[in-house]
Amino acid sequence: MRILRIAIVPALVSVLIGVLTGCGHRGSMHALPPTAGAGNGNVLGAVRKPRTINEAAYPNAVIADTPLAFYRLNDAGSTMSDSGANGLNGSYGTSVGHNAGSLVPNTIDPAAAFPGGAWSANAIGTVAHSTTLQPANIALEAWVSEKSVNSGGYVDLVSYGPQSAGQAYSLQLSPTNTISGFVAVTNSPGYSQFTGSTVLTPGTAYHVVLAYDGTAPKLYVNGKLETGTADGATSGGALGYGGVGTT
Repeated sequence: MRILRIAIVPALVSVLIGVLTGCGHRGSMHALPPTAGAGNGNVLGAVRKPRTINEAAYPNAVIADTPLAFYRLNDAGSTMSDSGANGLNGSYGTSVGHNAGSLVPNTIDPAAAFPGGAWSANAIGTVAHSTTLQPANIALEAWVSEKSVNSGGYVDLVSYGPQSAGQAYSLQLSPTNTISGFVAVTNSPGYSQFTGSTVLTPGTAYHVVLAYDGTAPKLYVNGKLETGTADGATSGGALGYGGVGTT
């Protein structure tokens, strides 16, 4: 499975990407400015020079939304770099591959390849526990392409906490190979989940988003609001972070 460009942002309303209030100082920063080159002081400017302005449009749009974290997954080493303002760098497991083909239209940035099979700490990217990743409302965004159909259980694409203990929110693949969103909430029965109806096709890139604004999780696939099946609290209330540990 390849995943490119994970962004975690607070959602003000049910839209693809929300904006964090009170952070207007981030508006002028560009992740990939059209004229970027090595040593010019811009974020990731030393990585490479974009070929076109369109190529820079997507990462610049994400940065303009002041994400809590933005993982472009174009790293070459073991560090999973955060291009957002908070510098929440993580690390790749030893089985994660680099320089997979780009998933975002009009870009040539590589993606990261995450192997399937039984769960392994070597096959994921991890970030240390941080209260910065505990906003009242969230939107999780990712680009993903499967190598083969998911035929097992729920597979986390982006999550805060593991399924085994203390998971607060997760953008997932469902056992039926659709997108699912899970949030731990304060209202009974303590969680809210929504599973979409769009069945993914292996080898095809998808832009997927989970948004939660205190009522119920909403899913978007390629910019379109998903229909599907809801489970748990129909009006979830506040996100529940009390059970999330330090792992």
